Formats: sequence, structure tokens, C-alpha cells
Amino acid sequence: MLLLGLAAIVTLFTILWLVSLRLEDSSIVDIAWGPGILFLSLIYYFTSDGAPPRARLTLALLLAYALLFGSLPPMLRASLGLTALAALCSQLYLGCRLSAPLWGLLQLGLPLEASLQFYLGQPLRLLATEVAAALLRGLGIAVQAEGTQLASGAVQVLVDAPCSGISSLRMALVAGCALALVYRVSAPRWAGALLLTAALALLGNALRSASLFLLEADILHAGRGGEALHSGAGLAVFAALLLTQAWVLGRAARASSAAT
Repeated sequence: MLLLGLAAIVTLFTILWLVSLRLEDSSIVDIAWGPGILFLSLIYYFTSDGAPPRARLTLALLLAYALLFGSLPPMLRASLGLTALAALCSQLYLGCRLSAPLWGLLQLGLPLEASLQFYLGQPLRLLATEVAAALLRGLGIAVQAEGTQLASGAVQVLVDAPCSGISSLRMALVAGCALALVYRVSAPRWAGALLLTAALALLGNALRSASLFLLEADILHAGRGGEALHSGAGLAVFAALLLTQAWVLGRAARASSAAT
């Protein structure tokens, strides 16, 4: 198990190093010494009697990482290596083959925000604009969603890229995974909590967009304090989201305990 742990550590640091190099310079060629060490370690464990049955998933993942190193993009290699690390930690400390919350937490640590912003930023902005317009109309304000703009007469407020909610959604998912680990909830309950988290994060982002319109249209008469009020509204919404997550996952943990 010591050799297996060292192999996983080599995997992790190799992944982090290569990803950091690729982020700085995409022309840098990958170096295969790390996977070479892993491959030799895996051959030893597969041909000896020292590998416990639970370790087979970790070994298989590390072997796949080593064999596919040259053909997979850096981000997929990193994901595979972190999956192996999640399996190892799950076996050593959590008593299971692979903890879904731990796996999710490690995957969310990858530098994915730029890709998520590229693929999901515009759809999330459109959704936030539509929901914010509906919320404002519920308050009796005549607002229409025009693409990613909230329009009311001469007032037009753009829901720009920072308002897509990618960062807050990612942080909320990180918190959900961490709380699921603390409460030791089952994978299905964890997945349900994450879906609820995503829905609440999208609603919270729409509330922030609506508050931005109220400030820009000077409906709240906030004056110079408008920016601080908008930031405070964002923090309040995010805090409410975290508290809701903690309550939902805590209740799920109590339900699991009562069932057993």
C-alpha cells in the first residue's frame, strides 16, 4: 500500500505540474517520467500478492492513466489521475471503493472555469436574464429580457460575463461536496443535493441580476452605495445558499442514520 500511495502522489504532482505548464505555454511537450514510474509500480502490484482487493480499482485507474498518458488531453489525464487519488483515499480513510463526494471535490479542483465560462456562460446569462425579468415583473416593474439585457423604457442593463454565475455555482458545488463528506451522505442523496444546489445557485444569480437592474435604474435610490449594496446582496444570496445546503445535507444524513 505504501508503494501504491507513493504512485498516487507522483500522479497528482505530475498532473498539477503538467497542467500548470500547459496553462502557461501550450507548446510545451508532456514528459512521461511520472507515468513510467506508475506503470512499473502497477506491474509490481498486479504480479504480486500484496495488493488488497479494494486496491484493484485504484490500480486499474492508475494503469489506465499510464497507458493513455500520451493520447489523452491534459485535462482528461488530470481527471483520471484525480479519480485514482479519490479511489485510494476512499479505500484508506472512508471504507469504500470510491466516494462520490470526494471524487466530485477533486474534480472541481481542476482549472475548468475558463472552459465552463466558454460553453455555459452565455446560456446561463440568458437564463438569469429571463428569470430576473420575471422576478421584476412580479414586483410590478415593466421589464423585458432582450438577449442578455434587461430593458425597461430607456433603461437597459447588461447581464455580462461575471453575472453568469459560473464562479458562485462552482463554489456552491465545492461546498456541497465538502458537506456531503462531513455528513457521510449516500451517493444518491449527494447527487440530489447537488441538483438542488445548482437550481438554487441559478435562482440566486437571477436575484443578483434583478438587484443590479434595481440599482442601475435608480429604483432603490441607493446613490453611491449602490455597488456595495449589490455586492452585499450577492454575499447574502450565497450565504443563504450555503445554509440551505447544510440543512438539506444534514437532514439527509439524519434520514440515512434513522433508516439504518
